[in-house]
Amino acid sequence: MRTKPIPGQSLTDTPKNAPWERPPAITDPEEAVLVHIEHLSDPEKMESIMEAVSLGLDIQTITKGITRSAVQNGIHSIDVSLIVQPVVHEMIKQAAETLDLEYDEGFDNKKQEAKHKELIIQERVKKKLRDSKGLVQEKASPVVEESIVETPIEEAPVKPKGLMERSA
Repeated sequence: MRTKPIPGQSLTDTPKNAPWERPPAITDPEEAVLVHIEHLSDPEKMESIMEAVSLGLDIQTITKGITRSAVQNGIHSIDVSLIVQPVVHEMIKQAAETLDLEYDEGFDNKKQEAKHKELIIQERVKKKLRDSKGLVQEKASPVVEESIVETPIEEAPVKPKGLMERSA
């Protein structure tokens, strides 16, 4: 079992002891893509990835895990992993399609999210109008009302009493 490092431990450990503390082995994104393709071409590794996909893990999460592991092992840097992720994602997606697996890509539905945000804004405007002028009499939907945060009324500051009280 590995424990968390204690505060200041990095100041007493040998410098560049961990792989992520050293320069990455690969700095070229094209080389990094080739390394990942070679890695994913291993039947055992691809089988375990497809097992995770079939269990419901989304492809985006798997892709991030693979590229973060490469960063942790010092293969390439974080910015190279961001460049490589679409290729790794597509390779996993193609393998899942080849095996006729149902999969979740892991991307949010932007249209549904935008519609929900629009409803929230409309409900906030209606509430402000209702509170200020009493013009709108419609009741907000319960789903949207939960997402509206009301600001509490501020109370007058309490004057301090005791030894540290300021004198006027």
